[in-house]
Amino acid sequence: MNENYKKLMVQHGGYIPFTALGKTNSSKKRSKKTKRAKKTVRNKSSFMFNASKYSPGTMIRSNGILYHLNNSRQWTKI
Repeated sequence: MNENYKKLMVQHGGYIPFTALGKTNSSKKRSKKTKRAKKTVRNKSSFMFNASKYSPGTMIRSNGILYHLNNSRQWTKI
């Protein structure tokens, strides 16, 4: 048996609690969890509500339909 485990058995009276096991060197060998990047989901019709972000004359295709932003900031189908 490993010397570290023998010492822990003596310290804790014949058994090793899990909290004590976490403090041993073997816990360093655990694999680290990788962080995943979050994907942002865009609403396809969001350009209709944010017309102020686009300059007049902008043309956008959404779901196969072509839209044009006129001078009064209204989206019109083409």
